[in-house]
Amino acid sequence: VLIHIGLRARCARGAAPMEAPARTLGVLAVDMMSQPCRALVLLDALSGGGLVERKTVLIHKAQHLSEEERARNPIGKLPYLELSDPAGERVLTESHAIARYLAAASGGRVPRHLYPTGDALACARVDALLDWQHTNLRQGAAKLVFAEVIGPRRGLAVPPAIVEQARSTLNAALRAMGETHLAGGRREWLRGPSGAGFAGGG
Repeated sequence: VLIHIGLRARCARGAAPMEAPARTLGVLAVDMMSQPCRALVLLDALSGGGLVERKTVLIHKAQHLSEEERARNPIGKLPYLELSDPAGERVLTESHAIARYLAAASGGRVPRHLYPTGDALACARVDALLDWQHTNLRQGAAKLVFAEVIGPRRGLAVPPAIVEQARSTLNAALRAMGETHLAGGRREWLRGPSGAGFAGGG
């Protein structure tokens, strides 16, 4: 499901040119087959680039589970950000937490129309949508893709009940997005042209 709500050319309109910092905020480990990874790469790009360095870790080759990677990132999931200036733990995990950190620590390089740093209520509303899509829209889409594409390619027999459950979850999420969050088409954006759109697709 390819949904980048809020991801249009006008997202970047009006963003003032900003100089790249002398150093990045860290090294972002990604696999571009992963939607949360693509969302963070896109956030960096629409912020002018240079927020992070990027390295590729291939999930289908189990590179994220290698001894070297597990020593660096014990959680064993992507994406993760290896911080340039860690205070305590060196690695930050979870795509939404990484996005919020980049917005807060970038010195204003992440445009406020992507994430409204400094406005507690506006941030909370974007965060609510980020969390909603992770447990609804993405959950249904990811399970359905696994059930109908990835599982069969790996020779796994996915029970029909699992496929139907994933389809039902996705359909319910799409209905809620259209009827509630987009007010039946009366709203053009979920929450303005904001970072909430990055989490929803890729």
